[in-house]
Amino acid sequence: MPEDEMIKIRSKLDKTADLAIDNGKAISKLMENNVYLIKEMILMKVEMIIMEIVAFVLLIVWLLN
Repeated sequence: MPEDEMIKIRSKLDKTADLAIDNGKAISKLMENNVYLIKEMILMKVEMIIMEIVAFVLLIVWLLN
């Protein structure tokens, strides 16, 4: 195999490796964002449940008075 072909192949392999590294970083960032969003969704659900309980208790207290 001629040396110039080997150099071209090596260059393509380097570019492919760089793209793979960039894609890995992008996927890692997306996963990080997904975890953050899931945490926020869970917190919002908990807040909604707490507000519903408080509203129910206030309704019972209001009806008993």
